[in-house]
Amino acid sequence: MKLSYLPVFILFLGVFNLWAQPTFTWINPDTKLHYSLDISNATLSEERSFGHFSLLKNIVFEGVDPKELPANFILHGIQHHGKYTLSIPGTGQVYELDIPKGILTRIDRTYFRGFNFFDVRFLRKDTLYSIGGEGGWNYHAHVTYFDAKRKEWELVPHVKEGPVFVSGQSAGYEAKTDQIFSIQPIHGQGKQKGEPLELHALDMSTRQWKLLGEMKSDQLGHSFSDFLHAVWLDDFFLFREGQEKILAFPKTNKLYRFRGLNGDFFHQQNELFRKGDWVYSYRKHQISQLDSMKIDHMLASSEVIGPMYFPSYQRTLRPIGYGILMIFGFLSLYLNVRWRPRKKRGGLPKVVLPEKVEQLLKIFIEKGPEKYLSTEEINVILELEGKTFENIRKQRSSYLSILLKYIEEQFGVSDAIIRLNQNSDKRFFQYRLTDEAYQKLKAKLK
Repeated sequence: MKLSYLPVFILFLGVFNLWAQPTFTWINPDTKLHYSLDISNATLSEERSFGHFSLLKNIVFEGVDPKELPANFILHGIQHHGKYTLSIPGTGQVYELDIPKGILTRIDRTYFRGFNFFDVRFLRKDTLYSIGGEGGWNYHAHVTYFDAKRKEWELVPHVKEGPVFVSGQSAGYEAKTDQIFSIQPIHGQGKQKGEPLELHALDMSTRQWKLLGEMKSDQLGHSFSDFLHAVWLDDFFLFREGQEKILAFPKTNKLYRFRGLNGDFFHQQNELFRKGDWVYSYRKHQISQLDSMKIDHMLASSEVIGPMYFPSYQRTLRPIGYGILMIFGFLSLYLNVRWRPRKKRGGLPKVVLPEKVEQLLKIFIEKGPEKYLSTEEINVILELEGKTFENIRKQRSSYLSILLKYIEEQFGVSDAIIRLNQNSDKRFFQYRLTDEAYQKLKAKLK
């Protein structure tokens, strides 16, 4: 069975009544050009030349209610048995597009929202799976699947151990080995830049997670800052956020730095996808065009940096004996006590907070418990303007999560920030400190 996993990008045409009417575009793996599905006009168009679309056919909707579509989202598409399975992360919505018949059918009966944004989504043995994700300041590693008979998403039982958070920004499914490889995300964990990142693997057949080891983040150069972004291409990760393009192969445990002349092939705005031994790049940031590169050529134009990960301390130390583990345990306890965060005079406790988050906290305190900060104001404080909607929402949520965790651990106040819908636009929120949080913060930070 041959599957193609395709990212689908959304363009918004405006608002009709109270809901958005988007156009969905995605790559046709056969032509390497785009399909475009217009919900408002119920039409499917095909890209015949770069940037130029022609009407392919009118589409009949079966069970599709445009009012159920979120205002802003990314669509995930998988080609399977001549049809496309389309689903919306952050919701339970699943659709099937039969292009030859011109029919779009909604095949789920779910209603939940905000649970699994930025998850790992893939088709395995004709079943759609979703692993991890985030939403509402929560981060998780739940393994779920879509039950086609019940038309509901179900939790896969008996998944053993594993990471607490899996993000589609740093994880992927390898069909050949039937495994999920997940690099520990930076956001949502309270980790600081420069700390080692755990690499886990989930065997889908045994439902068993395994800690493979730790990655040294400095080997990735400037491929990320406060957030870890990687493109998964069937069996390796591509880090392309910085000037250096890093290729990471978990199966062979090798890390490469691309040294070829065609560095623009990996530009952040390009749509990358893989078919067989080739990686394709649909360029959009200057002039639309398609480029391709064979994996062998990519590796031949790269230098080996070293291993992708180093075996975990648990596996390395186990043969040596529990005695050494006890020594490390006592040493860890001593260092923890010795370097415990201390409070500065007239300032915040000496716990490393991102500078933007510390600035946001100070403004919250200045505002007090009676005045709100709007979503737009928080975006400005956190310097999120100019990014895509999805990245703004994701980074804002992560920064707020870090702040909530900080206040709870340092001041003993849980749920310190109240979030309410804005009256002018229910899709956006306004935020303020609770009375308890304000009083404790004000008293301790004098």
